[in-house]
Amino acid sequence: MRGRVSATYIGAMVLRKDGPPIVPAARESLDRAIILLGNRCQSDLKSAAREELKTLIGTYPNPAQAAIWKQMLSRLRKPEPLALG
Repeated sequence: MRGRVSATYIGAMVLRKDGPPIVPAARESLDRAIILLGNRCQSDLKSAAREELKTLIGTYPNPAQAAIWKQMLSRLRKPEPLALG
């Protein structure tokens, strides 16, 4: 039997264990974290932006982690489709 994957459930979204330590609850904070993670993928952040990102998600990721985490958080941000019928 293979090892189990640890996950955290947030609404209908499952974050893998390798996701960010903190997921911002407020929509504005989530949006800001996504923007900062996108910037982190490109380059090092300046001191103020680095501290803001640490406050929002709990750590300062390397560029590869930032790309994965941005994708995970972007999926969280998408609105749930309405069930018709």
